[in-house]
Amino acid sequence: MHTSLKSLLPGLLLLLFLLLLLVVMAGLLLSFGDLNTLFSFPKNSRHLITFSLTQATLSTLFSLLIGLILAWSLHYHSKFFGRDALISLFNASLVLPSIIIAFGIIGVYGRNGLLAHFFDLLGWKISNLYGLKGILLAHTYLNASYATKTLLHAFETISLNRYKLASSLGFSPWQRFWHIERIALLPTLRQIAVTIFLLCFSSFAVVLLLGGSPANRTLEVAIYEAVRIEFDIPKATSYALLQLSIASILIILANRKQLEGSDLKASLFDLHFLHSPYIAKLQKGMIALFTLFFLSVIWVIVQEGLHADFHAIFADPIFWRSLLTSLIIASISALLSLLFTLLLSDLKRQLQHKSLFSFLISIVANSYLLISSLILGLGFFLFSLRFHISQEITAPIALILTNVLLTLPFGFALISPLLQRVDKKYGKLILSLDLTPYTRWRLIELPYLKGSLIYLFTLSFCFSLGDLGIIALFGNEHFSTLPWYLYALMGSYRNSEASGVALLLLMLILILFLIGERLAKRQTSHL
Repeated sequence: MHTSLKSLLPGLLLLLFLLLLLVVMAGLLLSFGDLNTLFSFPKNSRHLITFSLTQATLSTLFSLLIGLILAWSLHYHSKFFGRDALISLFNASLVLPSIIIAFGIIGVYGRNGLLAHFFDLLGWKISNLYGLKGILLAHTYLNASYATKTLLHAFETISLNRYKLASSLGFSPWQRFWHIERIALLPTLRQIAVTIFLLCFSSFAVVLLLGGSPANRTLEVAIYEAVRIEFDIPKATSYALLQLSIASILIILANRKQLEGSDLKASLFDLHFLHSPYIAKLQKGMIALFTLFFLSVIWVIVQEGLHADFHAIFADPIFWRSLLTSLIIASISALLSLLFTLLLSDLKRQLQHKSLFSFLISIVANSYLLISSLILGLGFFLFSLRFHISQEITAPIALILTNVLLTLPFGFALISPLLQRVDKKYGKLILSLDLTPYTRWRLIELPYLKGSLIYLFTLSFCFSLGDLGIIALFGNEHFSTLPWYLYALMGSYRNSEASGVALLLLMLILILFLIGERLAKRQTSHL
């Protein structure tokens, strides 16, 4: 499609702003950091790096394994009661706050948890949850559902004719998987492996709550402790530079196509003619087992929350301030996420034939995978110190921008392929009618994107409600969000109130997400 400087300008300005933001953050880290620590790799740093990489690798492997098995099972069982609800739950798991999941994991697998009570009846003792075991459980819970949903979409892009051909050739289930399904899944597997690894590598709330000892710290937790507990800024910035360096190497090593979204159309059809009775039973068993795994954590949160002291919660003015702050910041973040995603996606569409620009846009859109919320928060913290700006000003701005960057990788992967598809379908028609950008947007692009934009707004809003990254550096009784308020309650052993706040936050996010997802599907079904 014909491009002009006027149409490119908004996207180029945003790209320049985000690049400048990243450069300034990196410059501040370098100016405050101890470069000797970065290059000498003292003993403590080596341990932090080793543990960060180990837990991220294992978390990624477990998440992919469970996601692959569950997606494979769901693909072959397209019609059973509750299937749509189960997939919606997997979708919602993506936005559930890490702090709530950690809270639920403790309630199920901790020494006083649901599983421990069951084992007591059998005369067994459950081992200590805290440490690597608890971190892997929580990371697998958070990421296996994302892997399941994404891999299920990849399964559904395989045409029915391929399955009929495999059947006519007498392929066994393993041969069918290896020769047909594996090929379709590989690009998606590589993509989500990189995403999950980087998310687990920079994990904060899960490691902070379930690490259990200094031996089970990641670089992200070490940054937080250096700022909030020791107030050792050079140490914090040195750890941040180490994490940035490792994440940068990982992203460079990853194929750049892994940063792109898929625009393949998915279809749902019945594969009963391929069913082996034994394989079908195995698949049903896997669906039941992993559904129990996902539901048990939510059930414990609900059960414990119903017995909470809500009178004390609602009588606390900090709760209401935290709720209001969370809702305001989430609303602004969601609107900006839509704007940023649309501008960058449109810029990539117009410059898709310029490979360098296209790759640069993809890198910036996925910058959250490189610069986590805590590192970005540290950058804003250093900015306020360097230029003597009140944290009352920088904290909300930092929180909003971080939430936007958190959503950008998902939004860009969703919207960018759709805009390119609009170009392919209607590009020549738009040129022949000489439509203005506004008319093109109103008549063609908005109806096509409306469902995806509703989903993206909901996703961003829920992400923002539940994030405990950057607020960990700025949070106090005067500036607090619901996740920070929940963390403060847990830290002061006010467990009854913490259970109630966890339930309220869980219900708020689940209800909003499921409503948004339903509205998005309704809009998409009209196309």
